Amino acid sequence: MKYIKLNQTDITASCVALGTDSIGTYIDEEKSRAILDKFTELGGTLIDTAVSYADWEPGETSRSEKL
Repeated sequence: MKYIKLNQTDITASCVALGTDSIGTYIDEEKSRAILDKFTELGGTLIDTAVSYADWEPGETSRSEKL
């Protein structure tokens, strides 16, 4: 895994990010956790989340972030 230091911070992040719009929604919790575990096992540190992910499901807000 390659890493990059974020400008003007002490943060180093993986150059590959994991997008999570399907985490906990189209992908069930068990598989979502397995994906997250594998990503970090391989050295991934940058996870893309947003409050709006899963907001299209009635009654759901920020489902991927909560998972």
